Amino acid sequence: MMTKTYGYFVELLGVVLIATSSSASANPENITDAEMALLPRYCPYTQSFSKHGAPEVSRWVNAMGKDFTHMHHYCWGLIHLGRSERATLSSAKRRSDREEAILNFRYVIKTVSADFILLPEVLTRLGRTYLLNHEPTKGEQSFAKARALKLDYWPAYFHWAEYLLSVGQKSEALEIIKSGLQHSPDAKPLNALFSKLGGKPSDIPPPLKKEALAPDESGPQENGSGTR
Repeated sequence: MMTKTYGYFVELLGVVLIATSSSASANPENITDAEMALLPRYCPYTQSFSKHGAPEVSRWVNAMGKDFTHMHHYCWGLIHLGRSERATLSSAKRRSDREEAILNFRYVIKTVSADFILLPEVLTRLGRTYLLNHEPTKGEQSFAKARALKLDYWPAYFHWAEYLLSVGQKSEALEIIKSGLQHSPDAKPLNALFSKLGGKPSDIPPPLKKEALAPDESGPQENGSGTR
């Protein structure tokens, strides 16, 4: 009887652990002012942060819609990701912080609507974190989803091309950059990397009509200002 009960307990514990590992992490503890300064402008107004009850919250809800209610998980993920970059961390702790970031990014991706304005950004950040975690296949999938959602979102091309170049796949990197420049011809990072690799302007397909860009109220995009 005890063996049967013990077996049931072990099975139940396994279910609980699986469920826990697939959910988003808890609020990061002891968040510093320095960490807050590195977050997007809207983060202090999301759930669990100090300004969540402030009147300015309505501004961000108006800009992002109802899915703004989930964005504290993205902010938590960014904090965990920032902590993973500390030079003094053990490899185990570094990977643990990256896993926490991944859980939070995945929570947002799973929970928000398909047309959420910042979904391409979250997918791209997830892709970059997968690369740091030595999971390039998952990273590639995340970048591809971001590009499919917003064809002119240049970071989703740039960061994957950077990785391809780092592993010696120059021709594949060039193809990704050319595709990005076709949709976002004015993206300076893409143009700079294209020139660095010896790309010729005549190789780039004619630009396509741009999609509407996200409004400034959406928070900082990866344009070289205000991002990690």
